[in-house]
Amino acid sequence: MTDVDRCELEPDAAFAVNATSVSNLAKAAKELDSFVVQVSTDYVFDGEKGNYFESDEMGPINKYCESKLPGENSVRSELDEEAWSIARSSVIYARGRASRPNAATFVYEKLSSGKSVRMVRDQFSSPTLNTSLSAMLIEIAERRIPGMIHTAGASRLNRFDFALGLAKTLQLDANLIQAVKLENCNGRQRGLLTRL
Repeated sequence: MTDVDRCELEPDAAFAVNATSVSNLAKAAKELDSFVVQVSTDYVFDGEKGNYFESDEMGPINKYCESKLPGENSVRSELDEEAWSIARSSVIYARGRASRPNAATFVYEKLSSGKSVRMVRDQFSSPTLNTSLSAMLIEIAERRIPGMIHTAGASRLNRFDFALGLAKTLQLDANLIQAVKLENCNGRQRGLLTRL
């Protein structure tokens, strides 16, 4: 369950999906002697430091983050060290589908409709193309690479520059993109803190 707002409204569901189900999968994997790749998120960090390493201290700041951390802990505690990998990603984007919007589809829908979009300039992430993430996850699974691994995109940039790059690539009007500070954003945008 990755919808930050929904996790705040339905914390029990968030914990059931992001924590309890992961614990159940880890227990089943142990019985079957399987290798587990748990996909997690940079949201387990509080965002104060940035440029996080796998070994940095975590500090969840909302229900989504709080529900993802026990899932990670379940994998680590239920399985032997060589039997798991936790892959943390950041701002996964793709062409998408209407039922599953992402940062790129949000910007595309606004700009292609001639609507302006407000994007933060003081919040940084490492946007990750879904096919790149898929390739990383397949490699981790096939090679059974154990441990905590940050599987984010190679570029660290703010949301405003991400939107400008999309506009340029898709030949959309970049003048419709407004730079704002995080403190001036609504609850949903503030909840989408990213860290890697």
